[in-house]
Order: sequence, then C-alpha cells, then structure tokens
Amino acid sequence: MMKYIFSLFALLIFFGCEKEYDSLIDPSLSKYQVLETSSFNYFIITPEQSSATIFVRINSAEDISTIYIDLYSSENKKLNANPIILYDNGNLTENGDSIAGDLIYSNKFNFDSSLPIGQYSVRFYIIDKANTVKLTAVQYFYFNNGKENVPPVISNLTAPDTLHLGSSTVTVKLSIKAEDANGLNDIAMVYFQSYRPDGTTSGNRFQLYDDGGLVAVPSSGDETANDGIFTLVIQMQPNTQKGTWRFEFEAVDRSDALSNKIIHHLVVL
Repeated sequence: MMKYIFSLFALLIFFGCEKEYDSLIDPSLSKYQVLETSSFNYFIITPEQSSATIFVRINSAEDISTIYIDLYSSENKKLNANPIILYDNGNLTENGDSIAGDLIYSNKFNFDSSLPIGQYSVRFYIIDKANTVKLTAVQYFYFNNGKENVPPVISNLTAPDTLHLGSSTVTVKLSIKAEDANGLNDIAMVYFQSYRPDGTTSGNRFQLYDDGGLVAVPSSGDETANDGIFTLVIQMQPNTQKGTWRFEFEAVDRSDALSNKIIHHLVVL
C-alpha cells in the first residue's frame, strides 16, 4: 500500500516576480500559469512502494515546449543526472499520467533505499517555445528510506596526547572513524566539544569533515572523501591555556540519534 500523502498547494509558486529569475523571463509575456502541483509531504520506501508520481497542472500549453523537474536530497544533491520530463500523454503505467491532454503533466521517480533521510525538494521548470527556462514551483517533503534507524558509531580516534607550545601557533590534526548501519550518508555531523583545563568551554561544536579537504574553509585536512574518516585541523595559539584539555567526540545521524562518545585528554605544555 502506498504510504505517502498528497498535498495540494503546499508549495512556493513563482510567476516571474523573483529578482533572480528576471533575466530568464518577462512574466508579462507568459501565456501559461501553474495552477496546482501535487507532491508528497512525506514518503517512506516500503517493499510494495518505492516510486512516487509527481505532477503539475497548468492553464495553457500554448507557449510550452517542455516541463521537467529536478529532485534534490537532504544534502542538497541533485538525484537525477538528466531532467525528469513530465508528460501529459495518458500513460499511467510509465509516467503516472491518467488522462492525455488535460494539462496535467506527470512522471514517476523511483527512490533508492541508500538515499539519506531528511527534507528533500522538487523543483519544477518550464521551457517555453522561445527556449527560455523558468523555475515555476518548489515542493518540499520528508523522505524516509524505510530502514530501521541505528545510531552511528565512532572509533579509532587519532589525536596527540601532549602538545608543546612555543611562541608560534601550532596546528593539530584530529581524525576519527564514523560508521552507520543505515549508510555513511545518514551521518549528519561528526564533531567535538572542547573543555579548557579550568573546566570552561565555549559550548561550540567543531565539525570534522570527510570531504577530501575540498569543502571546509579553511581546509579540513581530510585526505580522502567519503571513506568514513572525519578530520579537522585546529590551531593552538601561543597564549592557549596550559594544562589538560578535554575533547569530547560524537556523531549524530539524520534522525538525531547520537553515537557513542569518545573522550580524549590533551596535555598542553
């Protein structure tokens, strides 16, 4: 049985009034208007159901060449390599379209259980006969990959035990392994909190990255992206408080489940 809920008008509709789209289309020239979209507020993969039908209804097809969508994951990564064309062809089996020529354009998307849970988005585009592309609507929904959630696990911390400070800033590389039975992309964040020798803390979470050193600014110092080893290079200033610092490492997944905690002590001399 399909376990997703259809919601009408639960969307943001653009009619060319957003500044960022002014260069793409003059709204006064549009011969069409988006009247309705229907997409799911919540979608869960089950043994019976892994695909969903997405559609948009317009008032006129006179000036329209193509209608398509792009799907974005909770990591804001586009799921489709090519635009997903919506059809008004009456092909219910292939495209989920019930009636040809009724100005409702539809297609199906098959979700993979390896995708991370979280908020996803559907972006609807229209290409007119002048080959102008316009974003017409954005729909958000919550995706559940159907797997029983298991908290992440962290291990194999690499960090120095002692640090000698001189008159210059010293860099320290911290790395830790993180795993998740629901898949590596279910890990939302790996981080640590630090506590000074006097017991005080900034309360900040310092994020470690598995990005191959390409995403975080400045570079995280991570060597290989997506290998489950999360890294961060930190700096210790000459005036850093001397004594034993406490670092507490944790990971959290996209269901807000926390991992085990690893506590590391660093003696600053």
